[in-house]
Amino acid sequence: MVFGKFKKFWGSEKQQQQDALPEAEFELKQNEQDAVPEVLSLQEPSLEIESNIKQDQQDFLSDASENQEQIEEIDFSQESEFSQIPAMANQDVFVPVHENAIKAEKTSPKEDSMKQQAKTSREEIQLAMQANNEAILEKKNGRMQQALEGYTKAIELYPQYAIAYYNRAILYFESGEMEKSLASYNKAIEINDRDPDFYNNRANVYAKKEKNDRALGDYNRAIALFPNYSEAYHNRAQIYAKTGQYDAALKDFKRAIELNPDLIMDYYNLACLFSLQGEESIALSYLEKGLRKGYKNWEQIQNDPDLEKIRKNPTFQDIIEAFAKQ
Repeated sequence: MVFGKFKKFWGSEKQQQQDALPEAEFELKQNEQDAVPEVLSLQEPSLEIESNIKQDQQDFLSDASENQEQIEEIDFSQESEFSQIPAMANQDVFVPVHENAIKAEKTSPKEDSMKQQAKTSREEIQLAMQANNEAILEKKNGRMQQALEGYTKAIELYPQYAIAYYNRAILYFESGEMEKSLASYNKAIEINDRDPDFYNNRANVYAKKEKNDRALGDYNRAIALFPNYSEAYHNRAQIYAKTGQYDAALKDFKRAIELNPDLIMDYYNLACLFSLQGEESIALSYLEKGLRKGYKNWEQIQNDPDLEKIRKNPTFQDIIEAFAKQ
């Protein structure tokens, strides 16, 4: 079995664009994130988000009981100068004042967090969003230090900016700084505990650190928040498979490809699991489906010990020869 080299196992960075905000109200919804990023999987943090969109909404409301001053309407109607980046693995996706995050709606922040948010001025929030978006472009262009500085600047301007913590956590993960990545995810979740991407990505950090129980807890939470989260099912299946819980892994891999048939590696993983369980005909069927979908790692197929049983089956070579010629 192969752990890690899959499509989207992370939510990608989120980029912010600006729209008109009503008086006395700051809305924050997440902008489109293609759902198939070559998403950071458990072992390969570069992901591509699949084209399913979830909409996130965070309304920045002043506390009328403590702050009688009305906030003037801000005109964000002009398009952002940044065009939307294709949702690639761990790539930043716009986090607008109306942000669409991948695949699940986000609830508004709790009232107690609104009070702290109100302490940040409108100008500081706009500057923070700009710094976040610029950091995304810096990262896209390979300037990781500048990207890190940009995310940190956004957080300094707006300490309740969960998305900036989230984006910075992805950057830390890709740099191998797991403790810093975990700390940033923890802060993002402290601010907004309703985003399934936050939990999915933090679970990947736990999985990398071999803290499987904590990883499972976060994948469970991500799926509870967004029951059709195919990448979270994929990721959770990998934990089950690594810990020998094959029946649970089979169930999750099947659910993942049911939700997203383009998770090619999961056809291969199902072939491996059924081979391990001695279900040769089913294993060969899933292997063939994976090859039809485009899986072509011939070296892996020929040497993976999980496929040892079906490699002895004459049908195995027939399948390999048929697709190798294509």
